[in-house]
Amino acid sequence: MRTGLGRVAVSAVSAAVMTTACLDDNPWFEEPTGSDSGGGTTMIGATTTVTPPPATTTSGSTTDEDDTEDDSETTDTTSSLTTTTSMTGVMSVCGDGIPEGGEECDEGADNADDGACTTACKFPACGDGLLQAGEVCDDGNPAPDDGCVACQVPRTCAEIHMLDGNAPSGAYVLDLGGPDPVAVYCDMNTTGGGWTVIERSALDDPIGVALFKDYPVNLDQPGEAPFRLGRAAMELMLANTTELRIDCGGADYLLTSSLALFEGEQGGATCENAAAIMYKEASLKGYMKTDVLLCTGFLGAEDGCEGAWYIDEGAQYLCQSEPFPWEFMIPVTSQSADTFAVDAAVKDTQDPVHDCHQDGAVRVVMLR
Repeated sequence: MRTGLGRVAVSAVSAAVMTTACLDDNPWFEEPTGSDSGGGTTMIGATTTVTPPPATTTSGSTTDEDDTEDDSETTDTTSSLTTTTSMTGVMSVCGDGIPEGGEECDEGADNADDGACTTACKFPACGDGLLQAGEVCDDGNPAPDDGCVACQVPRTCAEIHMLDGNAPSGAYVLDLGGPDPVAVYCDMNTTGGGWTVIERSALDDPIGVALFKDYPVNLDQPGEAPFRLGRAAMELMLANTTELRIDCGGADYLLTSSLALFEGEQGGATCENAAAIMYKEASLKGYMKTDVLLCTGFLGAEDGCEGAWYIDEGAQYLCQSEPFPWEFMIPVTSQSADTFAVDAAVKDTQDPVHDCHQDGAVRVVMLR
């Protein structure tokens, strides 16, 4: 037992007691308050406070003549374990096999970044930057627009919407199964969301090329108009989509099978290249048709024809169908209007003007 430090403390206490006894006869005596960093005794009136000497940290041997301890008892060793102090003041050592403090788990030597308890003594979780079983990716951030959503790699906007129901409309990255990721615009608002935009074409700057043709436009600007994916990307999308929607942001729209996307490619270059498409839903100026066959033309203005993907009420004869399908034998649009085409040879002028032919209209073609 060290004795040197004990004698110093006893002497200080004895001196303080003697001084207190002397001051009992003169309660008005006031000892000046000291600011000596080494501690000491401060007395105000007849009250005495004893401040103990500061603690002394020793490393290795000591020079106290009465210190007979073995040096090995005071040697500080450094461990390879990670130590942290929790809010409760409990010292935790990650890797010692004892879950404590702020640790979620601790399996000792079995801690592993691909195991049930990571080397940070945390349970594995999506977003921790560590690739775990069941995760395809983990980039350590919650952003859904960088090609990794909820630790999965999305192939469609519908998958993004399913993985993150709060993901907003905007530009995203999809892995379509091709050699490179593809930038697209996801519409998360229209009829339940999850739509992948494959073409965006404005009335004042239309693309005007049949959808079955390979005609990529502004691939690095999926949120702008005009925009169009290449044919190869569209083909890859067909494996994971079932619906094709064409609309101009209003109440007028067409909904059909995604397999109809490349209809017309066997029809040749003639402007009479048209076919009867089965539409699950077709809405025009308040008239709704369901499960209806409508004769649809495919070649656009740039192809030298009426409009890319258009429906002419009066030209239904091209598919041996009855004219004016929206209301029996009564035209809904102006004569020969190429509805749903923004590159239309004849625009609708009959009030209310069809959505796709209103000033500033932008037609969107999307898959889900």
